[in-house]
Amino acid sequence: MIKNLRHLIYYYPLYIIWVLFSTVSVYIENNKP
Repeated sequence: MIKNLRHLIYYYPLYIIWVLFSTVSVYIENNKP
């Protein structure tokens, strides 16, 4: 349980960055002239 929690804490920032990057990519694709 503690190990899983630590794992989550390690990967949570990466997950946020990935989601942010994906959202920005989609936004750019949808707003191309």
